[in-house]
Amino acid sequence: MRYLGVNKGWTCSGKMLRNGGVAAYLDGRFVALAEERVTGKKYAPGYSESLKALLRHQELSLGHFDRIGVSTCCERQELALQAHELADHPRVESVNHHLSHASLAFYSSGFERAIVAVVDGGGNVLASGDDEVQADDWWAEPREQHSYYLATRRHGLELVCRYSNSR
Repeated sequence: MRYLGVNKGWTCSGKMLRNGGVAAYLDGRFVALAEERVTGKKYAPGYSESLKALLRHQELSLGHFDRIGVSTCCERQELALQAHELADHPRVESVNHHLSHASLAFYSSGFERAIVAVVDGGGNVLASGDDEVQADDWWAEPREQHSYYLATRRHGLELVCRYSNSR
């Protein structure tokens, strides 16, 4: 099995999402590359150059991946499917921001089971509806502050609870 994960560089409303890059699970091993390592720009957003470098180095194409996950933050999770170069790819799916952190932490840990805590202070916006969150107002919206998962190799990650800034 081969999985690819990327994170958007910009929200749909124009907020830059720093520290971009790619991570891949390739037949039992993990490979990751930060966008800033390829571009030479500290906190570089997006995944364009790191994806090209990873595919070139691993001698792969996007067609070699079973699934492609895209994560975003500071906006609703479903917006991860819009406004980036892989948006129309048939294997792309939206991945919750905190779940993407938890997955990489757990699956690269070597543990058979664990409790995973994600506390990064600004995951996906939890507000529902059609209103677009403005780039300058994302912090005022209800959003993930910390999330907790039970994780096992056999059953994957199960969200136990999530706290938002609106509590």
